[in-house]
Amino acid sequence: MAIDFVSIIMQLVTSFMGSKTPEPAPAQAPATTPVQHISLAELNPHGYPTDPEIDKNLMILLDRINQVRNVYGSPMTVTSGLRSDDQQKALIAVGKSTATKSNHLTGSAVDILDENRNLTAWVKANMSLMEQIGMWFEDFDHTPCCVHFQILPPKSGNRVFIP
Repeated sequence: MAIDFVSIIMQLVTSFMGSKTPEPAPAQAPATTPVQHISLAELNPHGYPTDPEIDKNLMILLDRINQVRNVYGSPMTVTSGLRSDDQQKALIAVGKSTATKSNHLTGSAVDILDENRNLTAWVKANMSLMEQIGMWFEDFDHTPCCVHFQILPPKSGNRVFIP
C-alpha cells in the first residue's frame, strides 16, 4: 500500500493554519522618491539646430546638471538653455546680458529658476561638490532670479565669476 505523503502534509498544514492561505506581504514603498531629471528638450526648448560640438556640450551639461539635481533633491526649472545668436542679441539689446560670446550659444550653460534663492544658498554651501561635478557660476548677485550653471571655466578660472 502506497502512502500519499502530499495529502498527509496538506492535511497537517490545513489543520495547523485552518483553511486560510497566508496573505502576501504589503508592497514596500521605495526608500526614496524618484528624481525627475532635466531633459535634453529642456536644454534646447526651441529646437535650435546643433552641430557635433554643441551636441557634445549639451550631453555633458545634461549629465552634470542632473548630478546636481539628484543631490539637490528638489524640482529645478530651466529658464534658459541653448540660445541662438538672435536670441542672445535680443537679450543684450534689452540689457539682460552683456555676453556676446555666451556659453549658452554653445550648449555649455543653463539657467535654473531660483526666485526664493534656496538654490543659490545650497550651491554656495556645496561649492566643493560643484567643483567635483565640474560646474562654474556667474556671480549670484548678477543673476537675481536664477542660478547660471556652466560646464566650462571662465577666463578667470574662478568657480564663481563676474560676467
